[in-house]
Amino acid sequence: MAVRGEPYAGLNLDDDDDDDYYDDPNSNSDHFSNSNPNKRNPEIRVINVFDSISTAKNRSVVRHGQLRYWKSWRQLALVLMGCLVLSLVVVWVYPSAEVQPASKPADGNPADHNDTPVVDNDPNTEHIPDDHIQYPSFAIQHPHFQILNAERIPEYGATSTLYRHLGTHAELLSITWDDPLSHDDEHVFSVTFRTPPADDTGTPHILEHSVLCGSRSYKTKSPFVDLLKGSLQTFLNAMTYPDRTTYVVSSRNGVDFGNLVRVYYDAVFHPRAVLDPNVLLQEGCHVEFGEEGVSEEMKYSGVVFSEMRGVYSSPDSILDRKSYRAVFPDSIYRFDSGGDPAVIPQLTFEEYTAYYHKYYHPSNSRIYFSGNDDVTARLDVSHEYLQEFSLKLESRIASHIEYQPKNIKVPQSLRFPYAADSETSTHYYTLNWLLNDQPLSATQELALIVLDHLLLGTTSSILYKTLLESGLGTSITGGGLGDGLLQFTYSVGLKGVKEEDLDKIEALVLTTLEGVKRDGFGAEAIESAVNTVEFQLREFSGGSNPRDVSFMLQTHTKWIYDVPPMEALKFEKPLAELKALLLKAPKSLFTSLVQQYLLSNNHRVSVELYPSSTYEEEQHGDEQKRLRDFAEKLSDSELRTVKQKSMELKTIQSTEDSPDAMATIPTLSITDLNPTNTEYPISVQENYNDEHITYITHELGFTSDTVYINYGVDVESIEFADVPILLLFQMLLMQTGIEGEYTDVELDQQIGIHTGGIRVSLLIESVHQESSPDGLIVAEGDYFTTRLFLRGKAFTRNVDDLTSLMHKILTKANLDSQSKALEILKKKISDMSQDITQSGHRYANSRLKARYSVWQYVNEHVGGITGYQELKKLLALVENDWGSVQQRLLDLRTKILEHRDGTILDVTGDTQVLQTVQSTINNFITTLPGDRKLEPYRRHLDGERPHLWATAARERMEQNTPILNECFVVQTQVQYVGKGGKLYDSKESYSGVVDVIAHFLQTGYYWETIRVLNNAYGAFMVYMPSDGLLNSLSYRDPNLLKTLDAYNNVPEELSRAVQNISSGNKQYVQTLTNAIIGTIGDIDGPGRTPEEKGWIALLRWMKGSTEERRQRYRDDILKTNIQDFLDLASRLANRSNSSDFSVAVVGSNDKCQEAIDAGMDLKLVPIE
Repeated sequence: MAVRGEPYAGLNLDDDDDDDYYDDPNSNSDHFSNSNPNKRNPEIRVINVFDSISTAKNRSVVRHGQLRYWKSWRQLALVLMGCLVLSLVVVWVYPSAEVQPASKPADGNPADHNDTPVVDNDPNTEHIPDDHIQYPSFAIQHPHFQILNAERIPEYGATSTLYRHLGTHAELLSITWDDPLSHDDEHVFSVTFRTPPADDTGTPHILEHSVLCGSRSYKTKSPFVDLLKGSLQTFLNAMTYPDRTTYVVSSRNGVDFGNLVRVYYDAVFHPRAVLDPNVLLQEGCHVEFGEEGVSEEMKYSGVVFSEMRGVYSSPDSILDRKSYRAVFPDSIYRFDSGGDPAVIPQLTFEEYTAYYHKYYHPSNSRIYFSGNDDVTARLDVSHEYLQEFSLKLESRIASHIEYQPKNIKVPQSLRFPYAADSETSTHYYTLNWLLNDQPLSATQELALIVLDHLLLGTTSSILYKTLLESGLGTSITGGGLGDGLLQFTYSVGLKGVKEEDLDKIEALVLTTLEGVKRDGFGAEAIESAVNTVEFQLREFSGGSNPRDVSFMLQTHTKWIYDVPPMEALKFEKPLAELKALLLKAPKSLFTSLVQQYLLSNNHRVSVELYPSSTYEEEQHGDEQKRLRDFAEKLSDSELRTVKQKSMELKTIQSTEDSPDAMATIPTLSITDLNPTNTEYPISVQENYNDEHITYITHELGFTSDTVYINYGVDVESIEFADVPILLLFQMLLMQTGIEGEYTDVELDQQIGIHTGGIRVSLLIESVHQESSPDGLIVAEGDYFTTRLFLRGKAFTRNVDDLTSLMHKILTKANLDSQSKALEILKKKISDMSQDITQSGHRYANSRLKARYSVWQYVNEHVGGITGYQELKKLLALVENDWGSVQQRLLDLRTKILEHRDGTILDVTGDTQVLQTVQSTINNFITTLPGDRKLEPYRRHLDGERPHLWATAARERMEQNTPILNECFVVQTQVQYVGKGGKLYDSKESYSGVVDVIAHFLQTGYYWETIRVLNNAYGAFMVYMPSDGLLNSLSYRDPNLLKTLDAYNNVPEELSRAVQNISSGNKQYVQTLTNAIIGTIGDIDGPGRTPEEKGWIALLRWMKGSTEERRQRYRDDILKTNIQDFLDLASRLANRSNSSDFSVAVVGSNDKCQEAIDAGMDLKLVPIE
């Protein structure tokens, strides 16, 4: 949940359809069934040998082998004795770590980690290491940095060295990998500042945006965007948390990485933003005026303002914020670091710059590097920027985060409205605890993480199951354990609650917890939870971010609170301690935690959101009043000045950067690019061992004794009318238990005990026709593949259990529970309803594609607006005619298991893993369902003939998604505006050059017009080459018609670009080169995990995407020229205003009606 540690960040708005050239390993997949989808990676630490600033004052301690001044010899003697004891403790805590004390400063005076050290604050002072100190060989010494800690982290095959810059006390963590190839040569750099908010103006968030808008050495208006245009970056972003701001970049290209590091260093320490008030006006908030007069039609505008209006339009987001802030009444966490739209306009330039100077100083920074680049070079470039500053310890002290006392003695209740239509009557409700007001030990933290998994981690966990099966709401909310900040919280509740049921939820939660305290958890439940958490720790997949970026973010969960950063990643010792405690007291350990942290903890607040049909109008009225009050306080001349500044801002925003400014931005050349694609190994054996099974393996480098198995069955044999039943079947498989063997709870426990997770996903992908040439030809939408996959992973010792469970789930899952079917459907519908409001761009994109391609319609029928509507129909059918639905489920399973020829078994692992599991795989294959004697009813690739669903799907497509302009009306203050369609017809040749031009427009014209000038949070262009589709979309957009105008002007913008390139304008010539480089960077992407590599290779094979096709596409990109721009401009001019293109908007009724009143042909479709 966002307020529990997830950041406000520049959203990656690319919504590629995992075409042949952009590999999204997570496409069309569900969360692991035995892990809470709301959870982040567990955050672990061990004993803290650092002291925080608050506890360092007036305390006689030893830290890092350094002494403070002491008042008496007696005191010194006592401390020396304590030093001996502490050294023994450190050896006990880190028996295998190579921990060395930090050396003394050059002048020999003692220093302390957190208090003012006795060193020469001249940043040019060199540190001369003492000869007698033995540092590990990997700990590179540097004259301007002091080594605080150096150790190996065997859990992740890493070595770490923590440095302190002598002149500023900036801390720098340097990570190298034992096996760099397993990390795909990824380099990561970040600078993080503690940035506690003092109010709801969103100052930390606005600064996060602002400091990337030009700097002392990089003088364009937005070097951040200039880097997006022409970098090979695999991650380029900044993130605002409730108490810190992180600027992070990563790249797999060494030259590019060096450029990114310098630009980001210059941005955070020398930003234009603190000198130019226009940056605050643009990124934060400013007043815009209508055409009729200086005080007519005033409105607030600004990038962060628009972003947060979108956030505050979502009931889920509002509930998160209200719930979290409720348990922090006296802490900095009571403020929204992202900003409240009602308060953001109050921020002044003076307050904004004062905040920057207070917290954006090296003394308050944490700097991070990882990869296998030269460590000395890391330290050299860091010193180059840090040496301009002297020590400013007050910056670090002022940013210290204080604990919120657990001072709520009587549980409290709060109520807040959310915007809803007059027919909405459902409420949201959470129960929220603050768990601790002093540091937890590593073992305590791990125990709470396991407890959270026992309570809410799976659909069969006791608290999750009890709440959802109660019928009091439609979906679980709250997210459980919040473990990403200084203090842990716990939040759980329901959404979709009737008003008369609100009082029952708290009683049900507390009664369930009382039952847990009384009865405890079963041995298998505990074993399952511990094994699941342990597997996640050992695998460390990275989640939605590149793995190495997630590694960096994990270190900050402790480092930012003055705990050694690598403590966040060490888990062996606390895991061993937890297991030892469980052997001694398997039942009482977790029951005591429930009693201590939940039942006996009165620092508890319930939060209710109630629907209000007038709330949105009231918000708008309040905003208009604030604007009127603002205008009334100004004289006519002052008001004209405000308007003049607004007009000047528009002029600045629309003015191109000068050639001199552009020349300051570092660039790559085409020769810096890898001319060939990254390929992953694949071995395909059709009709393996005459079993009519296609067996596929991916032999990779080291996979940590883990095997990844994908078991897929063809579902084409079912009728298209049964696709909603197929979705229900997919959702039921993991949640109903195994006939005659396991209940749903027991199945989850077996999965947790023996595997790293099993999930079920429906894959729908277009394929290249077998008869098509090897060239780049737009596919006919009738050719696609549909497979139901079970995807699982386990250590090799458990592969028998993994394959056995996968077989039982597919063949013997219980399908007889109407109540479970109703529960699942209600939750899915509720979640989709909120997702449409929060991620409307995805649904607009899906709708656009569904109008022009049969297979894309099938996707939309499953997961888009049509899918949402179909699920609501299915819910009514399950409620009223369960008997027929159950029979259809049983018939469907029989049908899809009848044939073997479409079955795929895909296995990924290293050489040793594949050899170890081979006999088990062979046995598993012999037990798979399906008649071997049946003649193959199709080939393994669906490109031989049209899909059997194609005819029926085309009929439904013409009925449900006709080519017309639609606005899907939801309760929101922002829009998601889409326009797109057929750029190429079926069987036409396509080219990679369109990707280059899309990148050029997205990072140039769209950014400057839709984001900067018109204040949408983002805008982007999505190209689906094998379908011939091109869509433009905006995100959290205050506009509708202005954005469509921008889309319509693309042909003219391309023609203008061609004129500039043809005239020899160096700036535009470089922009073309940058677009090529940036596109290649997008295609190559970040380093991948073993699981991702295997899945990507499998997808490519299933789609019939050959290495030759992919290389030809890459070659097209590298050869893009201005004629390609002219050709696309001409094609777009001819198509974008015809029936080949159409509009899909998710937005407010007012904005859509405004477009209709302006003459636009737009159909309103309410989303209920």
